[in-house]
Amino acid sequence: MSQDNLAENNEFNDEPIERLNLSSSFTEKANSIQSGSNSKSQRSDGMGSTGRQSDSDGVLTEALIEECECLSNLNKTADGTSYAYLELTASSLGLCDISVLADYEQLQVLNLSHNQLTSLSAISGLVNLVQVDASHNRLRSAFDFGDALGNLRSADLSHNEIADLPDMTAFGRLRDLDLSHNRLSEVPASLMSCASLQHLNLGHNCIARLCNLDCLPLATLNLEHNSIERIENLDSLDCLQSLVLSANRIESLAGLEGLQLLQILDLADNKVLELLELRHVKDLRLLRQLNLARNPVQDVPDYRLLVIFDLPRLTHLDGRRVTIKEKVQAENQENPSMEIVAQRDHRLNLVYSYFQPHYVLDSTLQSAETPYPMLVLVGPNGSMKKDLAQRLVSDFPEYFGYGVSTTTRPPYPDEDPERDYHFVTAKEFEELQVGGKFIQTALFQGHYFGLTLEAVEAVAREGLACVVHMELEGVLALKKTHFEPRYVLTMPLDRHRHGQHLRTRPERPEQAVLQSMARVQLYIRHNQQHPGFFDMFINTDEPSEAYVQLRTLVMNYLGLTGEAAKEEQQQQQRSDDFASSGKTLNRTWSKTSQQSSVFNPLRPSAPQTSGKGQVEEESLHRRRSLARETVSSGKPQGRVTMATPGPLVSTRQPAGGGGAASSSQESARTQQQAAATAGLQRLELGSSDSGQVRSSNPKAPRSRSRAGAEAPAGATTYSPAMIEA
Repeated sequence: MSQDNLAENNEFNDEPIERLNLSSSFTEKANSIQSGSNSKSQRSDGMGSTGRQSDSDGVLTEALIEECECLSNLNKTADGTSYAYLELTASSLGLCDISVLADYEQLQVLNLSHNQLTSLSAISGLVNLVQVDASHNRLRSAFDFGDALGNLRSADLSHNEIADLPDMTAFGRLRDLDLSHNRLSEVPASLMSCASLQHLNLGHNCIARLCNLDCLPLATLNLEHNSIERIENLDSLDCLQSLVLSANRIESLAGLEGLQLLQILDLADNKVLELLELRHVKDLRLLRQLNLARNPVQDVPDYRLLVIFDLPRLTHLDGRRVTIKEKVQAENQENPSMEIVAQRDHRLNLVYSYFQPHYVLDSTLQSAETPYPMLVLVGPNGSMKKDLAQRLVSDFPEYFGYGVSTTTRPPYPDEDPERDYHFVTAKEFEELQVGGKFIQTALFQGHYFGLTLEAVEAVAREGLACVVHMELEGVLALKKTHFEPRYVLTMPLDRHRHGQHLRTRPERPEQAVLQSMARVQLYIRHNQQHPGFFDMFINTDEPSEAYVQLRTLVMNYLGLTGEAAKEEQQQQQRSDDFASSGKTLNRTWSKTSQQSSVFNPLRPSAPQTSGKGQVEEESLHRRRSLARETVSSGKPQGRVTMATPGPLVSTRQPAGGGGAASSSQESARTQQQAAATAGLQRLELGSSDSGQVRSSNPKAPRSRSRAGAEAPAGATTYSPAMIEA
């Protein structure tokens, strides 16, 4: 073997060892070796013992070393002047005397594991020793080989009987130290002298308190199977990347906040009780592996998803890899997007509605030409959407009616129950929801808001278009229903004015004001990311100008031109003059069914642009066709599922069941259909994609079916016998 090859095989060639002096006898022996003598088995893993027991009563001799082929790694010595074997492995030989090693000064790696040694003083002269493995012996004292081994980098003294460490000042180059499975009752204070210590294993001892680790450059620290009750005194370990504290008595994760480089944390088999403890590690941006296996906290419902949600950067939890599916599921469960919440609310309301008696409500049923007209004003708190909606209804009483929403929020001092909102308790709201009354619900700032079908029907039965207002969450839910309103985004752009308007209500807390102001950016971002989501935008910094824009929009939709437009403008001027006088405008909240002489049906030339693609248009056409066939035949068409918990009597007569009753019912149904069609032909506001709100009208006229079930006036009742899945 050439000298260059030998140099390349030297593991420590790039880190020359100081003060290397070979004994003359061993140097001569090494220099006399021929190039072919390196056919000996090389044991690079440090555990290459023959497994043979010593025949010399546990005494290591040169003959035994040669017989067991303990030497390996023929290479250059540290000073580069000669060649020698740099590793000696005498493992599992039952040794209790290793005095012969005093002559092997050139050794750099020494493996004496699984023997009967009680002392390592015999190796005190091996000044070039870099790595020593004396695990699984009977050592009672560590580092009793003196201060001469200052080049030592790695020491494995595990599975011994060590109770304390001597002064470690001389071992400033020590990087890896394994003292696991010993009898240490505390972290030895002498370790603080090991300025280069990076990997420390103190597992399986009797340590009860974390201390004496200040400012060590540790990258890994193992303290498993001890008696530690609290995590403390680790703030100075700025380089710590892996911390193992499994099988202790730890109840809290407090004390980990400062370990900003921590990547692996093992706390299995401890006493962590609450997920709230995760707050101590939420800011550890590099934490990737967390083990809380066999802690009481695992009994928390949805424990795994909750941990993944709180610590989204984790790649492994409790020894299992965190999948993308779990991360998505955790996010959707604990912090779902508004779209997910809207989908859930819609599905819940649909299920509750399914188990209620079903009626075909002629007032809001889509006709063959156009859906029921609705106008939705949507915007953040302080955008004056409610004021604009109510003023629009007041100025156009022959066209619009106000859909009153239901909420669990307490009323403000200037709000009128049954006019602004139907104010209910949380229990009453839940009862309405379980009763299938809502078409849309949403949670906003801790309060529930919703729009009942009866609130829309109360307006539709008067032949009027329904005007409602809501937040963005409600719009996302309303878009999933069969209603197709026009959506007008009302939003202030002047942050200062917006804040002033919100603070006019003294009962509104400052935190709620700031949240409402921050939601302006949410609306802007949603509008940018979803082009066409809203049909029109109105800046409400100036309320009077905002209403002029809204009024112009509505007049264009209604086709009011010429004299009608002039009259509307005059009425607007009178309203403005009246408002400027400081008096309160007398608004009309009741919807009379008598149309004034000023009312004109929508003209065919009025704007009818839907803004839908071909697929949406075809879907809408199919739904309208099914609705038309349902009205004309009296039986649900297509894949329509309707059910009721109790028996209902169909308004249709069985085959062969003619007579006066059948003729009377058919005549009544024909009159209802004609009335509904006439009402829809009078009004057409257009169609769009979304909306949200809900309310109920307890004063709406109602009639009873023959089975005694209460049903809205003008409704057709279906029984389960008429249903096809």
